[in-house]
Amino acid sequence: MYWFGLSRTFWGLVVSRSLNGALNGNIGVMKSVVSDMTDETNISKAYAYIPIAWSTGATLGPIIGGSLSRPAERFPQLFGNNDFLKQYPYFLPCAIPATFSAVVWLLALLFLKETLLTPISLSSHLNLRKGTASPALQNDAGSQDPSVTETFVATVQSHNEKPLPFRALLTRKVILADADYASLSLVDISFRAIQPQNY
Repeated sequence: MYWFGLSRTFWGLVVSRSLNGALNGNIGVMKSVVSDMTDETNISKAYAYIPIAWSTGATLGPIIGGSLSRPAERFPQLFGNNDFLKQYPYFLPCAIPATFSAVVWLLALLFLKETLLTPISLSSHLNLRKGTASPALQNDAGSQDPSVTETFVATVQSHNEKPLPFRALLTRKVILADADYASLSLVDISFRAIQPQNY
């Protein structure tokens, strides 16, 4: 977001926005944290609250962006002498949410408790070599019953007491679900980008 606010060319905007989307993995993290904080008695209600974050951001984002854009012109008493904000009139509305995200990331890094019994490094978690998954799980990759796959994953994790390698999770159903979600997100974001805004 900082880079987006500092961009002076169209391609700078495109590259910075693409990086922003590529590095935006917050929904998966939110779902993982919610599942760690809940049990079978309240997980469905907790998951129903997750869209509130998206809806709140979609509502407040344009308000923040519109109110803080061109601050040297809108608020000359505060920012009228600031040459930086005159040169980059959209840096402030990008910097506010970017700083908020940075603070939240730092708080999570410092205070969010790790729930894995035996945490492993990122390089070990992204192990893409064949043969690292359980043979039972590999044989069941094409199973039509999702509960069977979940049972195998739970069994393997309980015996190994460490997360499965990334490759073991890439079953056909997971790939289809990811592709479906990515397609829907692309349509949604594209619509929001071209929809006329009347603020």
